[in-house]
Amino acid sequence: MRQYSMEFDSVVTELTFRCNAACPACGRHSFANNLNDDKYHFKFDKFKIVFTEKFLSKLKILTICGNYGDFILCEDALEIIKYIRTFLPKESIIVIITNGSARNKIFWNTLGNILFNQDKVIFSIDGLEDTHSIYRINTRFDRVIENAQEVIKTNSPLVIWKMILFSHNQHQLNDCISLATKLNFDFFYKVFTTRNYNVPVEKHPFNNPEADLDLECKAAAVKDCYISPEGLVFRCCWTAHCYYKFNKKQDFKFPKNFDEDYNAFKVPIETILNYSYWDKLDNFLVKCPTKAFKVCKDSCNKKMITSLSDRINLKTLKSEKYAYKNVKLSNF
Repeated sequence: MRQYSMEFDSVVTELTFRCNAACPACGRHSFANNLNDDKYHFKFDKFKIVFTEKFLSKLKILTICGNYGDFILCEDALEIIKYIRTFLPKESIIVIITNGSARNKIFWNTLGNILFNQDKVIFSIDGLEDTHSIYRINTRFDRVIENAQEVIKTNSPLVIWKMILFSHNQHQLNDCISLATKLNFDFFYKVFTTRNYNVPVEKHPFNNPEADLDLECKAAAVKDCYISPEGLVFRCCWTAHCYYKFNKKQDFKFPKNFDEDYNAFKVPIETILNYSYWDKLDNFLVKCPTKAFKVCKDSCNKKMITSLSDRINLKTLKSEKYAYKNVKLSNF
């Protein structure tokens, strides 16, 4: 029997599908149901049902990143993160990705004090005051910077400025790096993306639609899975998109009785992660790439990277390239 603690030591989740922003290329615009429904929202008691103390104690990385929402819209966010940090091994890492444009200074200062030195809070800041909100609609540059400063003041987690390059902001890249350095951010992520929105002149360097098919499940490579606030357990966030988006279920075949058997509110998470399905899925992608599901061909072709960044250490100004989930690829 699969030992989930050996095969799944990293989890991506989100605390809610609610969000204060309205980014034009976000998957929220093609969501099939009401994003604000309570069933897509973790309360603290619900979270503990899925993320048991035993489960958390076996994880190396827990990432809170929104397919559809932002953790700042979860009223129990701090209580949940404190619980995670209590039962996650001390050496393990919490990664939080956020637009950072909500909550008050006390919230952000408290968050910083809960987290450990190896934990990461990544703020999505796409430009300066005159450009940031062009893509991050309904967010305020000054408020994001103010909130990031509260986390930085705690001298605890690593605080990161993540900037997606668009045609409307790429001219400000060096100014953003300079400001991030001045404000004592730890890292700066310069992100190339396949988002079809205000495409920059400096385009994604490794995205080649004509590339030969060479599949490697990125989630399997980093022993990862995605758990939605509805309690459903997916191979990755991309397969979750197929489940929740309009007319996308044909892009991935879900197991029979998925809604029941893969729901961690109804079946213990340890049982779900021990299903033979995960091995069968991974083996299918490796042995039959030409028959792979469309979402896998689009997202996990090693020769067509979905998202690539230059990661700059602002303390040393050294730069290194990394791909989604830090999967190391041969053509780097």
